[in-house]
Amino acid sequence: MQRLKGIVGIAAACVAMTIGLAAQDPAAPPAAARGGFQQPPPKNLKVLPKTWTGQQVRAVMQTFAESLGVQCTHCHVPDPTAPPPAEGRPPTLDYSLDQKKEKEIARQMIQMTMALNADALKGVGDPAVPEKVSCLTCHNGQKTPAMKPANGWGRGNFSLLPAGPTIPARGRGPGI
Repeated sequence: MQRLKGIVGIAAACVAMTIGLAAQDPAAPPAAARGGFQQPPPKNLKVLPKTWTGQQVRAVMQTFAESLGVQCTHCHVPDPTAPPPAEGRPPTLDYSLDQKKEKEIARQMIQMTMALNADALKGVGDPAVPEKVSCLTCHNGQKTPAMKPANGWGRGNFSLLPAGPTIPARGRGPGI
């Protein structure tokens, strides 16, 4: 009976704490700003704004992972200073290390997407939707997006470079 009273007391305390947290003033600073647990700021941000919090970086990284159908280890490496993980657990990652080429490619893709949305697609479509393209636009949940249509490009190679597309030679008639 005493054990049951203890469990009920703990449950009541948890409910009271949850209600208290829900009733907090939304304008009040978060616990971290009031001296509670504070995560270290993200390190080695080269493309994302350096003012972003760890929570903001994790949120956008989760979107990237979902858009490409990959896990964090696609771009990030294990922390060489972390203790070995417990059995069945993934290794602790050091997100600041630049040891994988995929991370640099991701940075280039982020810059491309930012430029498309800010410059090339400015004024296109619904002004209430500032992000016209995202990783999902091309990747569609796949690590590697489709590189060309299933039946090829049809007439020569696709190119908008000044030289234009490569046109295959068709024979040796007049003027060739």
